[in-house]
Amino acid sequence: MVSGAVRGHQRGGAAQDPEEGYHLTEDLADHAIGWVRSQKALMPDKPFFMYFAPGATHAPHHVPKEWIDRYQGQFAHGWDRQRELTFARQKELGVIPADAGLTERHAEIPVWDDMAEELKPVLEREMEIYAGFMSHTDHHVGRLLDAIEQLGVMDDTLIYVIIGDNGASAEGTHQGSCNEMINFNAMGALETPEFLAERLDKFGGPESYNHYAVGWAWAMDTPSSGPSRSPRTGAGPATARSCTGQTALRARASCARSSATSSTSPQRSWRRPASPSRPWSTG
Repeated sequence: MVSGAVRGHQRGGAAQDPEEGYHLTEDLADHAIGWVRSQKALMPDKPFFMYFAPGATHAPHHVPKEWIDRYQGQFAHGWDRQRELTFARQKELGVIPADAGLTERHAEIPVWDDMAEELKPVLEREMEIYAGFMSHTDHHVGRLLDAIEQLGVMDDTLIYVIIGDNGASAEGTHQGSCNEMINFNAMGALETPEFLAERLDKFGGPESYNHYAVGWAWAMDTPSSGPSRSPRTGAGPATARSCTGQTALRARASCARSSATSSTSPQRSWRRPASPSRPWSTG
């Protein structure tokens, strides 16, 4: 049993069970939507400021199973190929220059093809969970942006998406972890491939504290060789409509805690950016 989100000095609701569908991201989005609707109902001409900070995609990666299953089999090609696919997609989107080169592999990062065959289903599942966690968060951030659109104030709203927490992390070790606290307590040797495979159905749920392998972290930092930035993308009234719904985070940086901030003004004093806003992405 877990408690809901904290609002002020009060819990957001009665204790709720993850097995019954509770997830903090959804709870936070529900509260944010309720708050902005109340604010505009009570003070429609008063600007608002909101700081919305879900836990995704920081470890542990927890998300309902149906979101994980959407990505089943989509990462069987491994992290080496994933880097290539992401890099090509970034060039296609114009995120990086067409003549950019992909950074070299670190000597400490294993080649996907060299990983034990019995471990690969676990490694694939780690990334499926991560992708599901990101998509789940994207969905609920989209709900919040849709609520702002429905209130008719999107054209007076400035939105920033800040990708914090310094990029993907290597705390999952070479093989990932069902409980990264084991590694922090110098007992990582307990998590053998057999140990992880036996707990595969626990990954992503309340009985785990899972994290992905360092190879996936490396892939998610593409095109860099490691985390180096906390990027930001934004939209003002001139571009806000292109950032409604689920599109706002579709091109967001990976394995990062996402924080969306919004502020509105009753006056349309914003200027169109000198150049169109371009989403920053690693995947």
